[in-house]
Amino acid sequence: MKLSVIIPAQEKNQHHELGDLCPFGGTTLLEWKISQCKDFLKVSEIYVSSSSLKIKEVCQREGVNFIERMQGDDYNDMLDLSFKIVPTNTVIILNPTSPFIGEEIVRQMCKNFLELNLGYLTSAQKKYEYIVFKNKRLNFTEKNKLRKEIDPIYILTNGCTIIDKAKWKSDQDVFLGEQNLFEVDALTSIEICEIDDYSMANELISLYFKRNLNV
Repeated sequence: MKLSVIIPAQEKNQHHELGDLCPFGGTTLLEWKISQCKDFLKVSEIYVSSSSLKIKEVCQREGVNFIERMQGDDYNDMLDLSFKIVPTNTVIILNPTSPFIGEEIVRQMCKNFLELNLGYLTSAQKKYEYIVFKNKRLNFTEKNKLRKEIDPIYILTNGCTIIDKAKWKSDQDVFLGEQNLFEVDALTSIEICEIDDYSMANELISLYFKRNLNV
């Protein structure tokens, strides 16, 4: 199966004034993610989508492809443009804000995607939590029901999504239909959305390396 990776990147966002160019692990979040991609793909198969000239310069240094998009484009706009440029039918979307999704998880997800002949697969964390929405219980009804007995919820991590372009073109509601989820653990599921997430992720870098090296 031929693959390409698309990395959506921003120069500024809500978790840091430097966005995906903020310091992380001795480099930046974006370069960290590009390095992870280089572990399993050629540089010619890695694409970064951004409206930032600074990010374009990073791509030139790293030798990866740059897809220039308009500032203000939404997620679907990014996909539409990227899918026209990226040559492979199977595309992996990897976000810099999920720094602990590396080669092993991506390979496992690709295997699952291929074996089940899916059009869409995304990473998610399984949790047993009592959920109330609009003042109504969602996943528990019995009084004093144990946490381990309630129906689990799945939180989409936005860390890794695999898409079949052909199926996407024929049904762009693929995200809204039946959810094909790949379960990841708490560390892998960390997504940097706020400054507190950024601080916590920095503290967990050593744990990530220890686990990957089986130390």
